[in-house]
Amino acid sequence: MTVRGVMIEKCPVAGCWFRLRDGSGVIKVDTKSAGFVVVNLPRGIPMTVAGKAVAEGDEVMIEATGIRY
Repeated sequence: MTVRGVMIEKCPVAGCWFRLRDGSGVIKVDTKSAGFVVVNLPRGIPMTVAGKAVAEGDEVMIEATGIRY
C-alpha cells in the first residue's frame, strides 16, 4: 500500500516510528523493520510511505518498506 500525508509526530529518541496524517486520519508508521529512521526529518514534512498494513493490538499501523519526501 502507499499513503501520502504529513508527518505530525515521530519517535523522539531513535526516529524508528512516526505518525502520518492524510485526508482520512492519522496512522502510525514503523520504520524499524525497513532499516531506516526519520530522526533527521522535520515534523510537518509531506511524504509518501510504502509498506503493508499490520495490526498491533487494537491499532492498525503501516510497516514501512520505504518513504519519499
